[in-house]
Amino acid sequence: PEPYFWQQIKGGNFPAEAVMLEEGWYIGDSRAKPMYDNGKQMYPDTPRFKEMLADLREQGQIAVPRSYRHVRKDSRFAISSQEIDGNKAVVAKAVAAILGSKTEQFSTPPYAVLNYVGNLAHPEFGQVNTAEWLRNRFGWFRDTFFGWLIDRLGFGTRLAGGFSDYGGLSCVANWHSDDRPDGLGFRLQISSPAEA
Repeated sequence: PEPYFWQQIKGGNFPAEAVMLEEGWYIGDSRAKPMYDNGKQMYPDTPRFKEMLADLREQGQIAVPRSYRHVRKDSRFAISSQEIDGNKAVVAKAVAAILGSKTEQFSTPPYAVLNYVGNLAHPEFGQVNTAEWLRNRFGWFRDTFFGWLIDRLGFGTRLAGGFSDYGGLSCVANWHSDDRPDGLGFRLQISSPAEA
């Protein structure tokens, strides 16, 4: 990780767990991120996944503000982390329903997984100029009641990473969890405890 990352851990803004791999079983998404194309870029998704995202937008479960109407309805971009796996979790719920799993098993990967998997097997995760939401929350208050309340109200911040223009896999930034940049996408992982 870049020096900024370590400074934020030392200052208590990034969780120290962001550099640790959690014990358990994980299945992740290895699709390549696309290069930025003014919000028109697309992951190579399956028709079913694209249909699910389009349905969620058409039903209003994924918001489509005027400034993001140029983003395709079936795109992984311009979706807030709250809608993916945060307090709304409409994407995680929809994927869980399709696969017959529990919603809480689905999340965006933490920074440690992005960095580890990217360096081990998928360096391309850090070689394009789009970034992805990460599961890690930002801020000194993240593990307090105040942090929980802020997240529940949709005002928290989350980490994002993998942006090639700022260090690739070592790039870590924080975004308001209800933001929906058209250059910030996501991937999901499904997890199960190690004893399962």
